Amino acid sequence: MTNDTTSAIRILGGLDLGYNKVKGVTASRRFEFASVTGTGEQSSFSVGEVGESIILTHPDLVSVGEQAIVQSKSLAREIDRDWISTDKWRHLFLASLSEMAKSSGASLRLVVGLPVSFYGDKAKVQASLVGQHTFQRLGRNRQTLTVEECRVIPQGFGAILAEYLNDNGKVANAEMAGRIGVIDVGGKTTGYIMSDKLRQVDRLSESADFGGWSVVSRVWDYLKSEYPGLTIDQYALVDHVISKTIKVKGVDVDLTDVVNSAADDLAMDVIGKARAMWNGAEAIDSILVCGGAANLVGAHILRKYDHARVVESPTFANAVGFYRFAKMVFPQ
Repeated sequence: MTNDTTSAIRILGGLDLGYNKVKGVTASRRFEFASVTGTGEQSSFSVGEVGESIILTHPDLVSVGEQAIVQSKSLAREIDRDWISTDKWRHLFLASLSEMAKSSGASLRLVVGLPVSFYGDKAKVQASLVGQHTFQRLGRNRQTLTVEECRVIPQGFGAILAEYLNDNGKVANAEMAGRIGVIDVGGKTTGYIMSDKLRQVDRLSESADFGGWSVVSRVWDYLKSEYPGLTIDQYALVDHVISKTIKVKGVDVDLTDVVNSAADDLAMDVIGKARAMWNGAEAIDSILVCGGAANLVGAHILRKYDHARVVESPTFANAVGFYRFAKMVFPQ
């Protein structure tokens, strides 16, 4: 039974629960945080405001995102297909709901994504998300949010929908109804989508078990070898891979060479899989490159396929597409 507050506030959202980062889009905001959960330790002292740290206090005491990376004594590290059945995945979802709504009650209609090769888990994901979710975030009252409806679509398809639709869920670019390929380079997986008239071509769509995390791991190994006294978790290293620099004893260390070398190797894997599936991709109208690691390998892909392009805001492309699809399919 939902209360009056729950029924009064209705939210449409697109949610991309990735292995590396969680991205979400609603009508009023975009958010992202690292796909990390950990024990619920807090800082005993801070000068000034801590900010919007995510700490769940109910049903479990769990830190999420940057708060977990900085403060937690222990981090949860499930990274395989079964993670959708884990407490970590559930905690990331509850944290996402807390970002979508601050009210004590609301109803939501969501579109979420799954990697192409895991799409068989669609019904399991829908069953776990639809219904009431009661939780509490530090500094807030307890919330009961109800997911009334949930659509689960292949992850990379969001990039197509982000360009096909506008924020009102109306057709904005009819060319996306052609024969479109997507290379979605995420943290732990890379998704390959072939769409023909907005229908996935299953025999030409697949997920591969490599992504931007291989670059992070390479840089981490390098730092352990060169600076054995440096203690840093791999999750905390992501931003340094993006900036290609890290401070050691207060001095900037240039990571450009090791990042570029690792990115070159990842690009070879990404392109090799695309060639095995699509050959020269001559039958494809255009190829969209998206995902959190798109900027690491995008230039390589564009050199191989001159009809490819890195989409605008590649990290958020899927979540934006999910939100716009929600606007199209759910009644207002």
